[in-house]
Amino acid sequence: MARWSYEVFDFSGSTDKLKERLNLLGTDGWELVNFTPQTAAAEAGSMRLVLKREPKLSGGR
Repeated sequence: MARWSYEVFDFSGSTDKLKERLNLLGTDGWELVNFTPQTAAAEAGSMRLVLKREPKLSGGR
């Protein structure tokens, strides 16, 4: 049975850049699960994102 793939990464930048990044990830099947502002750098727009992607089914031969 295939499992979900999860990615965690830190993002720093403007909201427009974040939306652009999430749109690109969305086209590859990634979905935002959670985000947490990084307390020390919250003013700078830094946050930790958790994304998940449904397993890709491999085609038969």
